[in-house]
Amino acid sequence: MPIRGLPENDARSAPKKPPPKKQVLFCGYCEQACRRVLRCSKCKSVAYCGVDCQRKAWPNHKKRCAPPRRTKSLCACCGALSEVANCDALVAVGASTPCRVCGGTGTGDPVQEHARLRDLLKRKPQGPHASLARALVGKYALDRYREKPEREDDDPERLLALETLTLSARAGVAAAAAALGQLHYYDALDAQEAFDVLCKASGNEGVAPRIPDHLNLARGWYKEALESRGEYRLSDAERDRVLRLPHVQNIVGVGQGTVAVSTS
Repeated sequence: MPIRGLPENDARSAPKKPPPKKQVLFCGYCEQACRRVLRCSKCKSVAYCGVDCQRKAWPNHKKRCAPPRRTKSLCACCGALSEVANCDALVAVGASTPCRVCGGTGTGDPVQEHARLRDLLKRKPQGPHASLARALVGKYALDRYREKPEREDDDPERLLALETLTLSARAGVAAAAAALGQLHYYDALDAQEAFDVLCKASGNEGVAPRIPDHLNLARGWYKEALESRGEYRLSDAERDRVLRLPHVQNIVGVGQGTVAVSTS
């Protein structure tokens, strides 16, 4: 039948759209192509070809199964949070799209964006934005501290990182807990390096007295980050990235029931 308002020959000659291609999914247990797809009802991220494979995969899958993580967009001007398309980032800051609340946009300069976040926390220390803003401010301060050729425990950047990351990690931001693990591990390296200088001058050898304390703190924060199942947990990509770090493999035994602490 011709389309109303169009000549009959135009209706007949209109090209037909090809049917959409069906996506082939592979079973998360047997790795065969799924004829009938069953998805994990909790995380929605793993497909199975049948109930039998899903049951067999559950003992391993349950260790990492969690509801899809919501990615947040944080306005560095007013602290407004909005949901964005899911990605590997925990939070996006200073987007080019104007904020729906204040109309502000990002500058594209990390230094300015983190200065905005620090000012935001001074003006609004409490609220849904606070834990995410502190995680970002703390990680930035930690990176700046690590770039310094000489590092001291009372360095302002280190103290800022320690304070903001601790508050953020206690609020459930796993990325902040991972950054704290990094901070304490590097504190252990710095303590050992300073101790080695003293030992070389005196002709003695040994392990710095504070090394076990730093490593225990690093171990605890890394385990908290890796085992978190909260709203602001690590994504699979972030978790795998942390697990591949050599020093994490040395000080944390994940999923083994015991934790090995190494001073090497």
